[in-house]
Amino acid sequence: MNERSLAQSEVRNYNVLMRCLHRWQEFRSRGNKGNKGFRIEFDTLSTDDIADFRDYMKNESTLQSEFPELFKKILLKYPVEVEHDKKCKHINASIQERGENYTIKMLTRFKTFWLWIIKRGVTTNNPFASFEVGSPVYGLPYYLTIEERNHLAEYDLSNRPQLEVQRDIFVFQCLIGCRVSDLIKLTQANITNDILEYVPIKTKDNAKQVKPRVPLNERAKSLIRKYDGIDRKGRLFPFISAQKYNQAIKEAFRLCGIDRNVAVRNSLTGETEMKPLYEVASSHMARRTFVGTAYSKVQDPNLIGKMSGHVEGSRAFARYRAITDDLLKDVINLID
Repeated sequence: MNERSLAQSEVRNYNVLMRCLHRWQEFRSRGNKGNKGFRIEFDTLSTDDIADFRDYMKNESTLQSEFPELFKKILLKYPVEVEHDKKCKHINASIQERGENYTIKMLTRFKTFWLWIIKRGVTTNNPFASFEVGSPVYGLPYYLTIEERNHLAEYDLSNRPQLEVQRDIFVFQCLIGCRVSDLIKLTQANITNDILEYVPIKTKDNAKQVKPRVPLNERAKSLIRKYDGIDRKGRLFPFISAQKYNQAIKEAFRLCGIDRNVAVRNSLTGETEMKPLYEVASSHMARRTFVGTAYSKVQDPNLIGKMSGHVEGSRAFARYRAITDDLLKDVINLID
């Protein structure tokens, strides 16, 4: 699985996995006598080993607290192939607590890699054959209503010009539904006859990829005209870093009074918590807003997927469908 066949974000994700596997191997090899010198070997890794790796990921943050000196040594020994910056080798790097979904995603990525090496004849051993990885559990998606989106778009932020720019970018993202990694690459070359077209970075090497085509409405076209020629790199908008963009989105929501409480699933505990929208706002909410508002009008996943870049049969729409069903039930209750 060479890097040329993967989007850059996936390369980073696999490097995260490889670093975690390295830490597990080093920690386990320093454990009890039965594991002394343990190494991950393609032909001998077992289902029990996968289960141990799963448990390690769930408890790694606690283990670092219990064995700080050991982890300082481990963090200095990353293979050069999976180092991406100096932070990887910092002896005081803090390993974050993880939830069930994170662990499942890492195991899924590990399984994908393992099936890849089997397919290429590296080994015939498959420790995942009888191991149940599981599926991530998500809460219902929360997103802006059309009224909230328009209120945000029209709120006077002229006294905060830099924040106004980021608010405008977010509103535009709500109108086209792309991921932020695609948004920051868009130029006038992506627009023909008022239709935006691009190849999503995340799925550009996927055989089932969808090349989104999104007709631009008047608000979207107005925003493009507002920032025409401003970005020095020739992009549609003058972007800042992803982290600052997310911070700006939260601040814009707060100033605009978008504080409706929504149910949010805690990624660590799995419990549902109620939080105001301005606390949980992020760039990905723009994508959910596009999909959610469109789906509330036309329950056709394939039609919406043609614009959002979801592949046919994507499970992402199931959660929006659940919201629609709740609305239908409310209507029936009114006439009961």
